[in-house]
Amino acid sequence: MASACLYPFNWLLLFLPAHILMTINIFFHFLLTSIFAYFFLLSLGVRRISALLGAIICIFSGPMVAWAEYQTPISSMCWLPLSLLLFQLFLKKENFLFAILSSLPLAFSVLAGHTQFALYGWFLFLCFACSRIFSEKRYKSGFLALLTSLLLGFLLSLPQLLPSFELSARSHRSLGTSFSDLLATAMPLDHLYTFLVPDFYGNPVDYDYRGAFNYVELCGYFGILPFFLLPFALKKRKESLFFLSLSILALLFALRTPLLKIFLYLPVFKFLAAPARDLYIVSFPFATLSALGMDNLPEKKSRLPLLVFFILLLLFALGLSQKAAEIGFPSLRAILFFLLISILSLLFLNLKREYALVALAIVDMFVFGIRFNPAIPPKMLFPSVPMAEQLKSISDKGRFLALPGERDPLDTLLPNCNILLNLREVQGGDSLYPLRSLLFVQQINHTNERSNALYVKNPSSPLLDLMGVRFFFSGKDRSIKENEHSSPLFYLVGETINVRDIREAIEKLPLASKERAVLEGGERLKGKKPEYVLKILEERSGKLRLYVKSNEKAYLIVSETFYPGWRGYVDGKEEKIVPANLLFKALLLPEGEHEVLLSYRPFSYKFGLYLSLLALSFIVSSLLFKVRRKEDKPFKGKL
Repeated sequence: MASACLYPFNWLLLFLPAHILMTINIFFHFLLTSIFAYFFLLSLGVRRISALLGAIICIFSGPMVAWAEYQTPISSMCWLPLSLLLFQLFLKKENFLFAILSSLPLAFSVLAGHTQFALYGWFLFLCFACSRIFSEKRYKSGFLALLTSLLLGFLLSLPQLLPSFELSARSHRSLGTSFSDLLATAMPLDHLYTFLVPDFYGNPVDYDYRGAFNYVELCGYFGILPFFLLPFALKKRKESLFFLSLSILALLFALRTPLLKIFLYLPVFKFLAAPARDLYIVSFPFATLSALGMDNLPEKKSRLPLLVFFILLLLFALGLSQKAAEIGFPSLRAILFFLLISILSLLFLNLKREYALVALAIVDMFVFGIRFNPAIPPKMLFPSVPMAEQLKSISDKGRFLALPGERDPLDTLLPNCNILLNLREVQGGDSLYPLRSLLFVQQINHTNERSNALYVKNPSSPLLDLMGVRFFFSGKDRSIKENEHSSPLFYLVGETINVRDIREAIEKLPLASKERAVLEGGERLKGKKPEYVLKILEERSGKLRLYVKSNEKAYLIVSETFYPGWRGYVDGKEEKIVPANLLFKALLLPEGEHEVLLSYRPFSYKFGLYLSLLALSFIVSSLLFKVRRKEDKPFKGKL
């Protein structure tokens, strides 16, 4: 999912180095977001200067800046303003084609690789569309357009969604998210002060972050100026109440309150963690409110900015009095900058200096975000060090395990860093991974702990031999030791223990060895250890081809994760793949010489692709029909 291999922009990886594309990706999606937000705000009827202010606040808000290095969240968030713009154009121009086209940004937000951010964007789109339909009293055509947009967007996303749903149902997330996990990743009430001073609890850039959970997850800063403009937005514009209500609702579900229990009962949301990720639905409406507020600035001086100024000062003082003794004061720079921006906002509003307000917003957001995503020379990205070169030398010789560090299990090698060195590390982390992987590692560690990161705490477990771990890397003395008891990645067994389900497989797992496998289903074998020859003919992602010669009927054990979609062929004839040793897969081979092929052909992807192409054909046909109708219009001018 997070690799976003179906996202069109990522296809450039075929032609560009990853580090160059990552830089272009951030710039490109920030640029697109600003353009989409600007024209969406213009569609609400605001002036250009107001739309410019709103777009600036949108692209440089906390969620965009803090998540930029992760790529997929900003790629998902980018398409929200465009979907809103196209639906707004449908209502204004009464052209159903705009409703059809609004499905494209909805689909792109899913294909971009972060389902949770895409889901929040779809929610905001749904709320906005319903609000505008009721406001315009276009019930029949409006809801038909909304249904068409959502349906086409869903169909276009199916090549990504169906495999993702398939994995979710078989992943560690299928166990559900506990209420305590939700509370741990939500925003504490006292972190509301970070909307005034983003570094109120420090900043990881300065290695002094003292706040809850994670700075990135809880960063919702959108500047000081929107608070000053809010009263003016609410004064005249009917859209303002909708955006403010939506922002408050999103904030309530981001906070650490009993309201989060609702997530546990919602079909999709119950599998999600980190509810504070919906802070984008807080910052984007406030960017819109800022544009609406700028557009409604009164001709005469108003006391409202002064009232807002004193409220902000009071809240800031309250925050300091409550938390300073506990966590220490924010940096002097952060305090002075908050006061400076507040005073200048008050001054420029009273003088009605609109371009000065835009410049002030740029300075505010720039100073907040510029340090968080520093640039480095390309040569520092993947530096060549002696230890890395030594690890690369074993990359094609077997599985590898980085032993736990002295202070932390992940001190030796961070999860997924092995990818850079092309190492078959058994540890790693991801938001979704197969449940069988979690259960197997739990048997190794003798614990029921689970998280998005899998790491081994018991390196002496014999299950690591079964896993095919051939090398151990110790960060303490920087040594690589070979495991003489390691099983090959592909081998044959003549004896099996057959069980009915995954629970029995866990119970019988200690009985598994190089000579005996625990199978979930399949044919029971009680033969002797086979003598065999095995050669790898082809091995790449999604495909494995082997030559096997055996003197006995045996099961081929493939030490790769058992997962739906894998199909096995023996001499061109399809054979059933069964789970082996809880985590791996097995294929029954008759006596003799055989060519074995295992290929990954998931039905979920193919079915989703066909439906997606059908939806895309409908969109293209609609465009061609519209163009054809324009060409067929009779000429009414004079010759």
